[in-house]
Order: sequence, then structure tokens, then C-alpha cells
Amino acid sequence: MEFQDAELPFDFADPQPPEDSPFVRWQKLVVESGEKSGRLVTTARRYKELFEQAGFVDVHVERFFIPTGPWHEDKRLRMLGACQLENWLEVVDSITPRMLGRLGWTIEESTVLVAQVRDEFLKGKIKPYCDFVCVWGRKPGSRAEGDEGNAGEA
Repeated sequence: MEFQDAELPFDFADPQPPEDSPFVRWQKLVVESGEKSGRLVTTARRYKELFEQAGFVDVHVERFFIPTGPWHEDKRLRMLGACQLENWLEVVDSITPRMLGRLGWTIEESTVLVAQVRDEFLKGKIKPYCDFVCVWGRKPGSRAEGDEGNAGEA
């Protein structure tokens, strides 16, 4: 089995965003909403532990640094960041009304915050990044990868 996910909340490259950053506020609200509903958005940090608790063996973790936005000096990471930004803006647009609605926010209030977050991202006011985590393991007793050719041998 394999899980892949971005670790939330995001971190930031220097300079750190101001405390009144719309994205910083948005992240805190989304984490709060997830906790309130019992659907934690911070679970990716615990995937390895959860795999092992579920009885999986040979559990592996790989982490990838992914900037959100084309702010990184490295050309490849700048391109990756531009793609991640497009993806992340769609995430913000799609989940915010429901997540903040759980906290009593109206659609209008959510729309205003989404616009502020989009503006902050698109104007390059912040330099967020995430660790993208990939965790995989196998059920005990299942054949290890590469053993397929030995099936049926005595």
C-alpha cells in the first residue's frame, strides 16, 4: 500500500510571513476545522506510524521538498513550484467554503479570504513550501517485491 500527501501546515522560506498573512490565517483555520470535524489535515506527518500500527511491514518513507510558487532559485524547483501553485490555488478554492463553514463562516467571508490568499500567492508575498511525503509498506506474509518469479517453486 502507498500513501502520498503534502504535510500541513506548510513552512516558509525566509523572510517569514507576517502574522496577519492571509495564508497563515487560512492554514490555522483549516487545521482547526479538521480537528473539529475529526478529519485531521495534519495526518501525513504520521503516515509511517499509522502504517506500522495497522500491521504493515517494510514501511518506507520518502520526502520531497516542494515550493509553492516560482520563487526558488533552482530552475527545476522554480518550475515545480509554479505547477504546485496552480494545484494549490485550486485546493484553496475548493475546500475553503466547506472547511470554514464548519467554523461558522459564511460563503461570502470564505470568498474574501480565498481572494486574499490568492493575491498573496500570485504577488509572491510569501514563500511557502511543503514536504511531500510518500509512505509505502506491505502486509506481513505477502511476497516481497522481486519474488514474483519464484511463485510455485518448491
